[in-house]
Amino acid sequence: MYSIFQIASLAVTTPGRLCGITVWGWVFTSLLSIFLTNCIAINLLAVFVHEYRGRYNLEKYYVPISFILALTLSLVPVSVDMYGWDEPESVCWFRGSGERFNIMWQWSTLFAWQLLSVVYCIFVVIAVMVKLKSAKHKLANTSQKSQANQSAANKLNSVIKQKNFILVVVRKVMCYPLVPIITQTPNFLVETLAYTDRKVNYELLLMTYVCSSIQGILDALVFSQDVAVAKSLDNLSIYFWKKYINPYEEQYPHKSHNKAIAPTRKNTLELKPPVTSESYTNSSSPIIEVKDDYQSQPNFLEWLRYNLIIKIFMAPTCEAVENTKTSEKSPETSQHEMQALQQDRLETLATECCDDDVTDDDHLKNKQSISSLKSSSTTLSFAGDISNETTANGLLSGTQLHPQSALSHSQFAYVGLHRRSTSTPWDSIGNENPMPVSIVENFVSSSVHIRIESEASSVERNEREQRELECIVKKL
Repeated sequence: MYSIFQIASLAVTTPGRLCGITVWGWVFTSLLSIFLTNCIAINLLAVFVHEYRGRYNLEKYYVPISFILALTLSLVPVSVDMYGWDEPESVCWFRGSGERFNIMWQWSTLFAWQLLSVVYCIFVVIAVMVKLKSAKHKLANTSQKSQANQSAANKLNSVIKQKNFILVVVRKVMCYPLVPIITQTPNFLVETLAYTDRKVNYELLLMTYVCSSIQGILDALVFSQDVAVAKSLDNLSIYFWKKYINPYEEQYPHKSHNKAIAPTRKNTLELKPPVTSESYTNSSSPIIEVKDDYQSQPNFLEWLRYNLIIKIFMAPTCEAVENTKTSEKSPETSQHEMQALQQDRLETLATECCDDDVTDDDHLKNKQSISSLKSSSTTLSFAGDISNETTANGLLSGTQLHPQSALSHSQFAYVGLHRRSTSTPWDSIGNENPMPVSIVENFVSSSVHIRIESEASSVERNEREQRELECIVKKL
């Protein structure tokens, strides 16, 4: 937006309302960009240098305050009609260049704020550099002291890696305050020298336009080095490879560039080895002749998409794929959703799983099956939280159990109830919010409370146990 208003103000060569609007847009976007960059500097100084850990979320105030302040300062000159055609310079700018009131308006609404922002950014950059040097020195001393004790070194290894990662991120974020120092300094220098010397320095004026024009490019370059951007690009690259590159090379191997990725023994991805003529010659298997007929040729869009992806994106690395798998294995669900799902399961079990035509032999078999599950002395995966007492037809009494405490004290054994019906939300054994064993047994004997003393361990249940438990639930 800043560049658009700047180009528009230079393109307008006649006095009028459009001339004043372009000047206002230039001033407003310039101030907004400076204030937002200073917000990054403020946050960097507070969080990294002063290690602010307050309960107040300051980030939510940055954008509104910056917008309101920039809008107010840019609209004040409109009240006195300062924006418009400037005769001395023959451009759309503050009216009356060279006059005292002109330079006062420019400095009070634009240049003074630019100067303050540049000075503050310089101060923040110096403070961050000092902090980085001090943190690096402390990490080096900690690493040297821990080398004598191998166990202490192993414990501190992960901490040191995490702190090194934070230092790298801070170095990248520190580049944001450098942008206004480079782009805004020539701007107020050329205007001030033009007022004091009564002439315009052409070289400095040219530098002003160049620096102000590349402000967006510099911000984009700094933003591209962000860790979140790199992670997003890795995820996008993995998506493209799985959806387009692998199927293309499997369907058209004679047209591929051997860029596909394949799973390895460590559940990572690597580039498939290229297929050469020597591999066919040395192989004992018979050579199959591939005919490049019309059926095996990709269409133009498939060919173009394939070549664009392999030229623009790099093949996914093993580390990127592992990070993606880790994030996919740990979805976060809110506590309210867990409680609602738990209540829905209780109601479904109470209304659908009861059957009055159950014989004594069936009761005996059911208890034996449940006892076999209890004898395994294991606790399946538990990601829910029974936060209050629940009852099902007066037969079930729940017990409060927090997920984080499940590893340290006596607990209920939790199992999932397998249902094929699409109307029930719960699925197979070991799902994210399984049902207590006590629910199943209380439908047989209303006074039984199951408590198992065991360490929390997650084990795979085979199909036979699933079928047995499904039969028990159906009979119950």
